[in-house]
Amino acid sequence: MIFVMSTGPVVFCEESEEIVVKKGELGKGGVEFHLIEKSFDPPKHKVERCVVGPKSDPWKGVCIVDDQIPFGNDYELLKSYTVEAFLIVGKKKVPLQVTGMFNPLGGYVTIEGRGNSWTVQGIFSDGAGAYFVQWIVYEGKLIRTILTNNESIFALYPETTNPKQPSGPGDFHPTQKTFPNKSQ
Repeated sequence: MIFVMSTGPVVFCEESEEIVVKKGELGKGGVEFHLIEKSFDPPKHKVERCVVGPKSDPWKGVCIVDDQIPFGNDYELLKSYTVEAFLIVGKKKVPLQVTGMFNPLGGYVTIEGRGNSWTVQGIFSDGAGAYFVQWIVYEGKLIRTILTNNESIFALYPETTNPKQPSGPGDFHPTQKTFPNKSQ
């Protein structure tokens, strides 16, 4: 398994941010993972609330956004959403499915490659509502095989969910790919 270490770079734009994780050099067997997120503007989205919590203390939380179940929140209003994610392999851009992925920045990504096949795994969170995603790209074809907030799956992928955290800026562990949580 090949692991990538990077802090980004994270590129700050007016309303969006981009994380880039690189493995090797493009054109020489390398690959890049890109994820772009934007601020969530509630009036521009269809947000549905539902009753959550115990019967003794029910409250309404966000449970559907644009007819999709949102990953990345614990029923609170969302801060951001994933606009696009893609893998660049050689000179080819392979779009990754990002439906339902909210509050993505603040997490880590691993990239494993074998021949013409790449597996990208990540855990994304803004501090609440963590979720795990896995994409497999084979000869330019894509499938998102996992999108879950079930914490039991995190134990199956310790390399992406149990990294040693950096103790400060510029201090990285060689088997992790972290990027900052903008809300911290």
